[in-house]
Amino acid sequence: MTARPTDPAAVGDYPHLVADDISQIIYRSWDEIFGLPRKEAEAYQLRAARRRLEQLLPHVAALKDQVEQAGVSRIEKLDDLVPLLFNHTTYKSYPISLLENNRFDMLTRWLQRMTVVDLSGIDARECRGVDEWMTLLETKTPLQIFHTTGTTGKLSFIPRTTLEADFWNHIYLSSYAGLSSEAGIK
Repeated sequence: MTARPTDPAAVGDYPHLVADDISQIIYRSWDEIFGLPRKEAEAYQLRAARRRLEQLLPHVAALKDQVEQAGVSRIEKLDDLVPLLFNHTTYKSYPISLLENNRFDMLTRWLQRMTVVDLSGIDARECRGVDEWMTLLETKTPLQIFHTTGTTGKLSFIPRTTLEADFWNHIYLSSYAGLSSEAGIK
């Protein structure tokens, strides 16, 4: 089920959709991952965090804002990551009137602030609902939009690339399979 694209030619205009050495750790066994000595695991996490910040910062406006607000421009230690994590409200920071008035063109511009995928060529003016908008984005780009609601009822929109969604699904299914086998469930 999970794709492991490693060839830049296979992803066309989206070279950031190529699985790299950071992401390949998810294909290790749970015993190997959780068996790493703490210092080795933390060194890996620190290298990965530094590289991802370097890769994403020039392209993700919401991350630039978070870096400016937090005053953290370099990751020296793992604790430096905490202020760079998005608050749950980031994913629902759009004006609700965009949904109420079917302004999916403006919602697309808002979403652009949170992804490296270029959405400038997406014309969402004719979308008449959230489902139509998400379908448009998913058919015209390598995004899969995850959505949730909280206690406020306002939708959160979380843009994930197809590669990120594959990774998430792989991890989820692997953890579930691991828990099932530990419990003796077949």
